Amino acid sequence: MNDIAMKKSSLQSPSRRLQFNSLFNIPRFNQYLENRRIEKLQDHKLSLEYRISTLELFIDIEKDKCERIHSSKVFISHIIEAMMQDVVCQSRLCFEQLFRVPTNSHAAPRPSISVAMAFVSHILNEMLISKMFAENGMLNLALKVYQKLRRQEQNMLWDIENCKEDLIVMSSKLDSVKEKLKDLIDYGADTVKEGKQNVSKLTRARSVRFASC
Repeated sequence: MNDIAMKKSSLQSPSRRLQFNSLFNIPRFNQYLENRRIEKLQDHKLSLEYRISTLELFIDIEKDKCERIHSSKVFISHIIEAMMQDVVCQSRLCFEQLFRVPTNSHAAPRPSISVAMAFVSHILNEMLISKMFAENGMLNLALKVYQKLRRQEQNMLWDIENCKEDLIVMSSKLDSVKEKLKDLIDYGADTVKEGKQNVSKLTRARSVRFASC
């Protein structure tokens, strides 16, 4: 314990602190620290660029899948709609045959379809469609596939939107890292230039001093 206390006291002494702070006044040490910061920023930049490119590729793939799912969903919906429309047309044709006015003037006229009968026709259409879905296995399967494709499309659209939000965040981080990296590189170049100028001044001063001797 005494040794640890002595080490702490020696590190906290003014002479030790002065010696430690003097390290940061050494040009080569400062240059080393700057290079380390630049390396870390470059690694972070490469990591962000890789993640952004991977995310962009994932978004493109998901968009392509989503478009294919949407096309399949639309195709199946057209099939279902055509089959339902066929049932509705058959039901409507039956009602028109029952209640249409005959072209023969000698035949007794039939009453036109009332609002109540139109409502009955609508109910009948729904019953026929429900019966068709219950009895027609292919149509029932098509409806299940359509619902599954719709859920898949919606989930993919949500994933794409989330990825786009992540992409915006990462692009902002990348711009910030690039800006910091540019500032550090420019500062390092100015420091090196200033150091070379100081060395050249010192060299000229020494040459003048030796020449005067």
